[in-house]
Amino acid sequence: MRNKKIYSVIEGFTSTELLRCRKFILSPYFNKNEGIIQLFELIVLHNKLDPDEDWSDEIIWEKLNTQKPFNDIRLRKYFSDLLKLIERFIAQEEYESNPTHKATHLLQGITRRKLDKLNSSSIKTALKLSSDQKEESIDGFFYNYKIEQQINSLNRKYNVFQDYNLDKISFNLDTYFLIEKLRLYCQLLSLKTQKKTEDEFALVSSIIAHIESHDYSDIPQLAIYYQIFRSLKDQNEHEHYFKLRSLLEEHGGKFRKDEATDMYNFAINYTAHKINSGQKEFQLEYFILYKDLLNKRLIFENNELPSNHFFNVITIALRLKDFDWVEEFIESYKDSLNKKDRENIVTYTKAQLNFYKKDFSKVLELLRYVEYKDLSRKLSSKVMLINTYFELGEIEALISLLDSFRTYLGRNTQIKKDRKERHLTFVKHVRKFVQIPRNDKESLNKLKLKIEGTENLINKSWLLEKINQALTG
Repeated sequence: MRNKKIYSVIEGFTSTELLRCRKFILSPYFNKNEGIIQLFELIVLHNKLDPDEDWSDEIIWEKLNTQKPFNDIRLRKYFSDLLKLIERFIAQEEYESNPTHKATHLLQGITRRKLDKLNSSSIKTALKLSSDQKEESIDGFFYNYKIEQQINSLNRKYNVFQDYNLDKISFNLDTYFLIEKLRLYCQLLSLKTQKKTEDEFALVSSIIAHIESHDYSDIPQLAIYYQIFRSLKDQNEHEHYFKLRSLLEEHGGKFRKDEATDMYNFAINYTAHKINSGQKEFQLEYFILYKDLLNKRLIFENNELPSNHFFNVITIALRLKDFDWVEEFIESYKDSLNKKDRENIVTYTKAQLNFYKKDFSKVLELLRYVEYKDLSRKLSSKVMLINTYFELGEIEALISLLDSFRTYLGRNTQIKKDRKERHLTFVKHVRKFVQIPRNDKESLNKLKLKIEGTENLINKSWLLEKINQALTG
């Protein structure tokens, strides 16, 4: 029964969302079925008290206190109806979070029901709801277009305001179209799809020409996506990226979170591409973008900092050797991590920090007795442990770890073939390296050439660094 998706949906709610969902389900306007209410409360209790215990359908039926023989069809109907209610709640939450939705539907309802006496007050209410929108949104231009369109319809029919607002209708529609079309084209370019050119992607050439011949500096979303477009088209013209970063720093905190994150992702991917192509100076740019995302709290989810972002920002800061910042960051943000994984994440990142600081004994102390459930972290910790044993000169322990790690890689069916090969190749080269006498320069050079010619290899730069040290030592 635990595989029911409704369990994971309810478990993913914050305490506030869970409270609001309960009120929604208890409301007779939305639900009058007592059995659905009981099932909801039972699932909440199950998630809270026995999250690891699986309850069979029969146990759930018994706990519902139906006083009737088990009925599989009826129980499935309860689950289905509860899921539909929860989906309706989620839709209602989205509606309530967007004032422009309310404004649009209010005017549509007034018009359709021909409630003439509410025309004037409804227009005022709709305009106020629109102005109450806290975050700027691309969709906001579309909904403002719909609001102005409804106002225009009422004006023409009833002369409510005697303002036909065609300029506002046109402005909002045009702005939404320009931004959305450019945003979609940027997505196409970022996927490196070569099958479509600007001419084949309908109207995009005309749109770009129009944007370049007009001043849209007062519409930040359009200015940002234009710089994203230019940075994607002219990869070697870095000034487009720097203009983009400046615009994001100034305006990124004003936008709806999902839209702002989308914009930042283009910039982050640009810097990552430059780093991967050997332009190490963009490591600092990557770091600056991540710190901006942190300061604006755009990468937080339900007030939690996802572990992938925690790892990413620490990794780039360590490469820049900003050790004090990393130490302060771990202490400042560790409580923002998910409680379930917090201890292991903090332990691993502290081990990373100490490895970069060359305090290898501390790395061993932190890593030796920690077992990670996450596959990526498990592999990374084993590689770090291999590096650490080598740095400490503990060759016997290193060889033992290499053998056990090779066995683990060979037996684990969850590791994808390409990833497995990268790690196995690393293990093979490290083992070969430690077996070569340091005065055997010829063998060391042969190994170096082989590693340099190997593409499918993790930790390649570290291994080459160690071989070069052996050659010059």
